[in-house]
Amino acid sequence: LLLDADAAQVDAHALLLDLKKKAPSRKVVFVCDKLENKVLKAYRNGLDGCFSKEDNAATVSDALSAVLDGKVHVPQSIIMNILYEGFVFTGFDHRLNQLSKRELTVLEKIADGLNMKEAARQLNLSASTLSTHKTRIMKKLGLSSGQEFNNFIRAFGQIQKSPAKFGEA
Repeated sequence: LLLDADAAQVDAHALLLDLKKKAPSRKVVFVCDKLENKVLKAYRNGLDGCFSKEDNAATVSDALSAVLDGKVHVPQSIIMNILYEGFVFTGFDHRLNQLSKRELTVLEKIADGLNMKEAARQLNLSASTLSTHKTRIMKKLGLSSGQEFNNFIRAFGQIQKSPAKFGEA
């Protein structure tokens, strides 16, 4: 579903929340004038992709192809905002810096697509220890539900795949 995030007659964010509640597997992409804070908030709530109305056809095609392939498409400008300004998850950089090296490693394994059992095995941890790490990570990041954690992991995974990784700025 492609939504104009700037349409005056529709609250795109409210529609996104309603759609994800009723049909979580439905793919939702925003098109907007500016890729700003409201779009970043939408990613936290399950947005699958977005692009600017000013983007060229190739960029739009890449965004839509990624989403249709089951990936989350995060434009480079948003990744840079996350890296430099920390918009998506309030205090993003500060909160990530609160995580231990082990917790960051756990996040990286999960963001790589490993399920909890596989991540535990690769890290030589018991499933319960990994679960404890996940609980602590959620608390430090201010995430209150499994859905918020999953949305965070999707965004974190995109950051890890970007040319400029967190902390290199």
